[in-house]
Amino acid sequence: MNHYEARGSDQFLPLSLKCRLSVIEGEVRRALQAENYGRIDEVLLKRSVDIGVGSVGTSSPSKLIAVAYNLYKQQSSVNEFEKTCAELKHYAQMYLDEDVEPAERIYYYIVFKLPNGAQTASKKIREAIRCTKVDSFEEWKEMAYSRLTGVPRTLTCVKVVLQDLYIASIASLTAKNYEMMKMKSIDCVIAFSEFGNFGYDVRQVFPNLKGDNLIVIDSPLVLTLPLDLFISIHQMRTKGMHVCIACDTTGLTISGLIVARYLSLLMQCSHADAVGVVSVSHKSFHPKLFFLSAFNTEDCDLEECRVFKLQAPSSSTMHCTDRKMFEKALYMHHHKC
Repeated sequence: MNHYEARGSDQFLPLSLKCRLSVIEGEVRRALQAENYGRIDEVLLKRSVDIGVGSVGTSSPSKLIAVAYNLYKQQSSVNEFEKTCAELKHYAQMYLDEDVEPAERIYYYIVFKLPNGAQTASKKIREAIRCTKVDSFEEWKEMAYSRLTGVPRTLTCVKVVLQDLYIASIASLTAKNYEMMKMKSIDCVIAFSEFGNFGYDVRQVFPNLKGDNLIVIDSPLVLTLPLDLFISIHQMRTKGMHVCIACDTTGLTISGLIVARYLSLLMQCSHADAVGVVSVSHKSFHPKLFFLSAFNTEDCDLEECRVFKLQAPSSSTMHCTDRKMFEKALYMHHHKC
């Protein structure tokens, strides 16, 4: 055991080294306090200095301070992320547990959804739940969330974007024993759930969809989704299949942006125009600004469009119909208000 491995027990350290390291800790602590870093984790601070000593030694105090400072910030971020994930898992599991009282489930649903959920006053959340109570659980939670945040609630409906291409919330597809899904003859669903990493199995929600007729999206980062996904969507449409893109994210964020990316590839249009068309198609499409900004920072890749066109060709009839529907919606978007 060397001096630094035994740091937790100060009797193993020479007095001179102990003094030097306490000075280093003090400097790192002051640097963190100067930027309002919050409560300092003293155990993590000591460990960061220890690792720094093992990495750069003690001959250059300024270098050691910088290394320990950066190590503390990195590890603190990791710890905070892990803590957030643990909290989210708890909130999600409470919401998904059907044995929990409906009002409590909605409470945890809202806390999960809010960016600062744990910091929002419980009284305020419970008041919103109390004031919006209706018989339908899905409507109740949407209305409570909307009342609290001001975000328009997601309507229970399935909307057409192009011929045989629809957008909806997962709840809309499953409502009243899949009534709307049957009404639109939807036989293929591409779905994303924010609760997918917390025990919610989308495949169990659509037991009648087998194989490629149900595609579950794991990532909310739409621009990183493989081109093959969008080629598959188009190929299904060319076979006459009715395809619906669905999600449970606030404002239909992910399903709406997936549709928008598909449109930008199909029509070789800007992401902004594609988003505009989706917003006309479904009034509940109000994408979260973080995701929308990231989506709009990049425009449609011409090489991807070329590959898409080669691997997912349209008949002349389908091309004309898609173009007419797209241009009509785009016109409405540019001339609304």
